[in-house]
Amino acid sequence: MTNRLIALKAEALTDAHRRLFIDNFARMLYSGTGSTSNFARQVPVSESDSLRVFLGMPEAELDDRRRRIFEAMYAYVLDLPVVPRPELWTDTPAWCPVNPRRNHDRPIESCQLDFEFVDTFGLRRTIWEKEILFATLGPITTKAKQGGDLSATNLRLYMALALFGFQDPSQFFV
Repeated sequence: MTNRLIALKAEALTDAHRRLFIDNFARMLYSGTGSTSNFARQVPVSESDSLRVFLGMPEAELDDRRRRIFEAMYAYVLDLPVVPRPELWTDTPAWCPVNPRRNHDRPIESCQLDFEFVDTFGLRRTIWEKEILFATLGPITTKAKQGGDLSATNLRLYMALALFGFQDPSQFFV
């Protein structure tokens, strides 16, 4: 049995609103200092969920409590009342971020991960490493600076981005 994906509608927010949504979500869970807050330990979400909710999440993971927190953040970002908003959800995720620096003439094997593009999403590097890319980025950066062969690394990063839900993982390579 498959579990269909569900997402916040791509057209519901501009890219600036989406960035504000992700930034506020991350700040709500982690202030950058001290230990994890009691609030963050009690809510059933992670920082990367603020991005996944636009790309598509298994519907089974979106229980009422999780939907409510995403809808509340949506309301917060747009300064709206916090009310249930079932109209915001779609089972056809359509948001596909585009990297203006991506040159599609170069095969991914000869590219490197675009850290500037990664940073535009507003998630901490550790979240990218642990929850999205499943890779430590420091050695990848060093290897790229030294002109090392990144083809196998890029393949793994591409697959990790696809697994996370990006429809066009090639956008992350320049």
